[in-house]
Amino acid sequence: MPPAPTGSFRGSPARAAIVTFGDLKTESDASLARRLLGKVGARIAFIDRHRERWYLFRKPEEAAERLDLFTHPAPQGSAFGICGVEHTTIEFDEAGRIETVESRNRFGVEGPLFQKSDFDWDGYRRTCARAAPGHAPRYFPAPDSLVAQDVARLAIVVFERNASSAPLPFTQRCWDANDRPCVSSVRGYLGSLRLDRINEYSEINCRLGNKPPGSICFTVKVDEGRLGPFPKYITVTGSTYLHRLRIDSVEVFEYFTMR
Repeated sequence: MPPAPTGSFRGSPARAAIVTFGDLKTESDASLARRLLGKVGARIAFIDRHRERWYLFRKPEEAAERLDLFTHPAPQGSAFGICGVEHTTIEFDEAGRIETVESRNRFGVEGPLFQKSDFDWDGYRRTCARAAPGHAPRYFPAPDSLVAQDVARLAIVVFERNASSAPLPFTQRCWDANDRPCVSSVRGYLGSLRLDRINEYSEINCRLGNKPPGSICFTVKVDEGRLGPFPKYITVTGSTYLHRLRIDSVEVFEYFTMR
């Protein structure tokens, strides 16, 4: 990985409102964050500059497209094993000026997520404090840390069960956008998934009905932006009540992206 930019902004006040490809290559995270967010920028610990798209630029003065800014991972109360960040996405117009700003919380697993007793809370706080800021782009969105903990626990179990050769202890189905069964096997796909491929969280398609007390349901959108039978919406119903994990059902809804 190339070294992080360390330069500071030295342009005119008028130019300070514009971010270019040249700035992405040379300006430090601290300088960029301060320019874009003012005093709040002091809380930013990492900026994802989307180097994978740099090949599209031809000149340093071309306008930047997007930046994702993250605070340092922090402990999340009683959500043991989960660290959280504040994530701000800034998109730029054709002149390089800020066009949209969106903020959300994201969470990641940095500790023993499945521990049931003898919690070392001081150790947990140290774990988040020591977590690398560069981990943040791989964190996933959720409404709060306790929901994130439930999502992580159940999703990891679903992924690992699908990766094994043993019979699944829960019902699992896959449907396409026309309510037809998926053509390809979804088990291999689910077995290859990781939490960092979650794009969105919601509760669409959730029907708890007469499920036992303590049951939960969530839907995650994964692999948005990929061509082919994507994105997919994965609805998981189960429970984490009293640290007893149970998966009742998994439903996958598959869409198709042409370009």
